Amino acid sequence: MTSHQHQLVPRGIFKNIISVEKPPHYNNWIAFDIICVSIIVIVLTLRFVEQRKIEAAAKAGITNTIGNVSITLATVIIVIWTGFSTKQRIQYRKWKGGAKDAPNWTSEAHMLYFFAGFMYIMTLWLIKAAFLSMYFRIVPFHISLNIRRVIYIITFYVGFTFVLNFCIHLFWCHPVSANWAADNPTSTPIPGTQRHCTALLDIVPIAILFFTNITTDLGLLSIPLLILRSFTLRGSREKYAFIFVYLIGLLSLLSAMFRFFSIIAGFKIATDKGWGTFDEQVVKQSRIYTEKALISQNVDNLLKNWATIEYCSAILAFCLPSLRNLLKVKRDCEEEAQVRGLAEYESEQVLEEGVQHGLYGKIGSAEQLEPFQGEEEEKEGKRE
Repeated sequence: MTSHQHQLVPRGIFKNIISVEKPPHYNNWIAFDIICVSIIVIVLTLRFVEQRKIEAAAKAGITNTIGNVSITLATVIIVIWTGFSTKQRIQYRKWKGGAKDAPNWTSEAHMLYFFAGFMYIMTLWLIKAAFLSMYFRIVPFHISLNIRRVIYIITFYVGFTFVLNFCIHLFWCHPVSANWAADNPTSTPIPGTQRHCTALLDIVPIAILFFTNITTDLGLLSIPLLILRSFTLRGSREKYAFIFVYLIGLLSLLSAMFRFFSIIAGFKIATDKGWGTFDEQVVKQSRIYTEKALISQNVDNLLKNWATIEYCSAILAFCLPSLRNLLKVKRDCEEEAQVRGLAEYESEQVLEEGVQHGLYGKIGSAEQLEPFQGEEEEKEGKRE
């Protein structure tokens, strides 16, 4: 690596991650995405199965319906986007560095990323809506009025930030069609063409999205702490379970922070290199294009990975409390089976000793024992 290339690699946490020498290990990250998505689909399915058992005797409320619809839509969007991302990574594996006169991005590719921005925003805020519905369901209105007021305030803020980010992403570029316009790498407009524009590469909308995402997450994470002041956990097992789920929620918040820092690192590389000022001929030089492509692939891959961790950990944090009930029911059933097994064994021992010692009629013959056994079977049938 030359001294010039050393300047392109960011220092600190992103050193050796955003590379100008080689693309990411796409096979590993494809497997990572598929495993993460499979886990959340399985966990969500188990949650619905357990929830259906619990609610068999009770009618589901509107808050429960909102939560189920929100988390289901978020998961569907994640599955769809994972399919697009996997297809793109498979295509990236075919790319060879050093290509001359490399073509610009097509309008279809820009349009895909334009809608990807909406999918990212909708996924995160649907998960937030699911959490809010859960809080409304578990906090009684007549017992915790102050906590309910806090939930109402956070709900308003979550709704406001969703509309804000949605509108920014839609209307940041004028006209809207500039979001999927074919690349125009020159600094001056070309007659008959439209310069590409996107909110995904502008620091202002990115910073607004990051700030609103973090602040809403902090608000959602504060509600369980308020609930703990009014409700006590039974035993150390429930405390550890709460801490574990809470740490998973914090992981989602940290992933959003690392994703934002990755974007800043990519911007810093582009600024230091001065790619925004190059004319068309310079951009198409083989060495510069190769560096841009490799860095672009690494930054893009890094952002996708942090996004995967962010929304998967959030969905797990939402679903795990329901799975706790599933594990509790299984544990109770096992304990009940052990108790019933011991009782049946003791009954058989008593019966056997009674026969041997003639406790039933002091004879112990099978003929005289038959009426007693019949009565026991009749009682057992009534109990069943």
